[in-house]
Amino acid sequence: MDEMRLEEALRERRFEVILALCGLILVGTGVFWWRGGGKTETQIEILPEAAQSQNQSGEGTVVVDVAGAVSSPGVYRLGSGARVEEAIASAGGVTAEADEEWMGRNINLSVKLVDGMKIYIPARNQNTGEASTSRANSQNSNQTPEEKTQNNGALQVKIDINSASQTQLEELPGVGPVTAGKIIAGRPYMRIEELIEKKIVNQRVWEQIQDKISLW
Repeated sequence: MDEMRLEEALRERRFEVILALCGLILVGTGVFWWRGGGKTETQIEILPEAAQSQNQSGEGTVVVDVAGAVSSPGVYRLGSGARVEEAIASAGGVTAEADEEWMGRNINLSVKLVDGMKIYIPARNQNTGEASTSRANSQNSNQTPEEKTQNNGALQVKIDINSASQTQLEELPGVGPVTAGKIIAGRPYMRIEELIEKKIVNQRVWEQIQDKISLW
């Protein structure tokens, strides 16, 4: 009998119980949102000014051309603080044919790269201005004094602008350390006229050296 009365009482108050439960749920949800549990925060990543500038303009890298006696000649992109040595390493290093003696005299591996820079490594079997000078001197030394006198007026040892050293280039009339450096940086050349076309030398210097330079 008591159980029947309890069931009847629950049926009569079922609607009130449901309302009470709904009220508790609503109150709990309200407290949760009020405390910020339901807030969605938008995270904004603020990049440093330097990083933004680098991403927008491509700064922080340099593009260089590595050519000549290297394993993989081509254009390479390296960090702005990279050195010549790293550029050559990126190209797979020098080949067995590379003239490492010439490199030791003319290429500073510790120099920082400059955007647009060209690095040219000559091969040992590539004739240089220095070799041409030695060969001409050897031929001249085997001549008699009379033959030397006859041939000296016509003998001209031309400088190879693709492989001559800084010192050899500075021996050309009108070419100082700065111009010699520009000539080396502009290698390799397909024609000697590129010196004037690329404005590496001015017209006055060109007129003085055009008969004294060559491409081997």
